[in-house]
This record gives sequence, structure tokens and C-alpha cells, in this order.
Amino acid sequence: MLDVKSLSFSYSKEKITISDINFELNAGEVCSIVGPNGAGKSTLLKCLDSLIKIRSGSIILDNQDVIKMNRRERAKNIAYVSQNSQTSPLSVYDTIMLGRMPFSSFYTNEEDAKRVEKIIEEMELTSLANKSITELSGGELQKVMIARALVGEPKVLLLDEPTNNLDIHNQLKLFSLVKKLAKEKNIIVIIIVHDLNMSLDISNKILVLSEGRMEAFGNKEVLTSKLIEDVFKVKNKIITQEGKDLIIYEE
Repeated sequence: MLDVKSLSFSYSKEKITISDINFELNAGEVCSIVGPNGAGKSTLLKCLDSLIKIRSGSIILDNQDVIKMNRRERAKNIAYVSQNSQTSPLSVYDTIMLGRMPFSSFYTNEEDAKRVEKIIEEMELTSLANKSITELSGGELQKVMIARALVGEPKVLLLDEPTNNLDIHNQLKLFSLVKKLAKEKNIIVIIIVHDLNMSLDISNKILVLSEGRMEAFGNKEVLTSKLIEDVFKVKNKIITQEGKDLIIYEE
């Protein structure tokens, strides 16, 4: 379980960027973070991975204090995939192998190789394994970055707007993959999503941020028409179609 209590962060003493964030997530759950631009979504993910130092609060993962973990321990427990992953002209195989670094000394071993080969097969990347990642499409590259994160078998996977610059087809494939990974690997997935309808479709929990504050957290029911209008400043109505809730935006 991931238990976040009273988390606050500021880039300067004068202005708090995110304030008093509280939520709990269990293994196997997908939580989408939604909110307007500048709400603090990416900042929150970086706090959860201790990429930036929080001002106050706590982050507890399975009774362990994430803030007190050293870098290697954190890397074994939490994997973070940024919006714009830095790439170098390595093969897909070697790029994914980098995800085993927290478990190895300078050299990789047979166990590392087995885990890389397994995740390549699971992620359907076998035909791309020897290609340079500079040759991949946007959708293929995102799959490789997620595979690199997963090869370390983390308990938490953090995805910062993974569908940026992807076409609709690849967005849908990636969201389907996220749901599958959480369920089959029994990990917590926290993902920043811009499409509110997609957040309803893929999420067990939804966290709504606005101006650094948590406006709502919980099951899909928290995303009400009134909340959407208050936070996103857009009129809307929510209908049920073929058993699924659908947000319709109005002028």
C-alpha cells in the first residue's frame, strides 16, 4: 500500500506549489491524476519518487518511508517515466537492461538477462529488440521506456503524461497496456491523464488537482459534473452509454 499524508512542496519560500495532499492506494490499482495546466501534477509525481525534496508530510510504501530510502532502494520500489525520456543510440535490449542497474554491480548477470528477455516478450517488443531506439516510433519508444521501468519489478509505476505526442491509436494501446500491467503485475500505477473520459475508463481511483490543492480523491464517482465545471471551467454533463460514464462538453 502507498500512503501519502499531508504532502506539501514549494519551489520557493514565498509560494507553496502543492499543499496537503492525502491519499492511499493498494497494489493493483490505477490512479489517474487530472487537473488543468499548472495544477502541480508533474510536481506531485516527482515528489512521490523523491526527485525533489518535499517541504512536509510523509510517503509510506508498505510500511517503509520512501523519503528515507537511498537512491538504489527507491529505484527498486518506484519507477518513474517522465514526459520526455532522454534517449541515446542504444538498442532496445540495452535500454531495457539499464532498468536492472539498481540490482547489479557494474556488470549485468544471467538473472538480469532473463528478466530483460521476459519483459521484452511480455511487452511484445521481440521484433524490436536489436533496433536502436532512435529508429522507433513514439508509441514504440513509450513501450520501451515503460519496459525499462518494469524490468526492475517496482511496486509503484509513475507515468507523467505518457501519451504526449501519440496518435489516438497509440494512446488507446498505451492506456490498455497500463490497465493490464496493474492487474497482472499487481503494482500501483499513477498516471497523469489529460482526457477525463479516459481517466474514467482506466482508473480505479482519480485524484483531482487544482492550483496545487487536492480537490477530490476517490472512486470514479468523485468526478462529478459540478467538480469538472469548477476545476476546468467548462460546462458539461455526464451520461451513461453502454454501461460506461461519458463526459459531454458543452459550449
